[in-house]
Amino acid sequence: MLHPLLQRQHHLLILAIERCALPLPTKKVLLEVLSTSAETALNQQAQGTTTVVLWCQVDVERWVALLGLEPMHLLRVLQTVIEEGILHTEPGELLAAGATLTWNLAFDAWPSLTARPTPSKTRWSASAAEEPAWPHELLAKRWKGRPPRSVWWALRQRVLERDNYTCVYCGRRGGRLTLDHVVPVSRGGTSELNNLVTACVTCNSAKGTRTPQEWLAALQQRAGRA
Repeated sequence: MLHPLLQRQHHLLILAIERCALPLPTKKVLLEVLSTSAETALNQQAQGTTTVVLWCQVDVERWVALLGLEPMHLLRVLQTVIEEGILHTEPGELLAAGATLTWNLAFDAWPSLTARPTPSKTRWSASAAEEPAWPHELLAKRWKGRPPRSVWWALRQRVLERDNYTCVYCGRRGGRLTLDHVVPVSRGGTSELNNLVTACVTCNSAKGTRTPQEWLAALQQRAGRA
């Protein structure tokens, strides 16, 4: 059995791989690398040594046979996830059989957790056309309010890109931008993409716990009294 710290890392890595926005074949490679890393850790424990971070050496022959890949294809996949910041090689070491791979446990830094940019759309209504399912959008449904930091950060990047880094309420681009729940969380709103929009700090604060329609009505009433 793995050391408790390594066991926790192993579990978190499995979850991160399952949730990240990577092609299925790439996930299979990562899971096999993780399995090898766990074997390496168990062997070290048997020898009386324990590492803090899971690591392993590239075993091209074994992984090619298990995954049904060509050696060059396998190395290309590994190079991709290294560039993604998911795995690291030793400084100055070439990626080949015997190269040392270590895991990046800063899951928030994995670019594969950031959604691809989509055309800018202003969504003030949950009845708007839905986008294709996306791992973090599905994951966000599990929480009533704001989801954990890693999920929220990925959602934030997706919404900012979708709205072209522009406040959907006043049209101001750039500056201090936040995410606004169109239907406030206090009134049953979720953190799904169709209930999140980009808003500047001023508009987000002014809207408060109202819907955009209620806020607009309040502004019209105030203008009428002026």
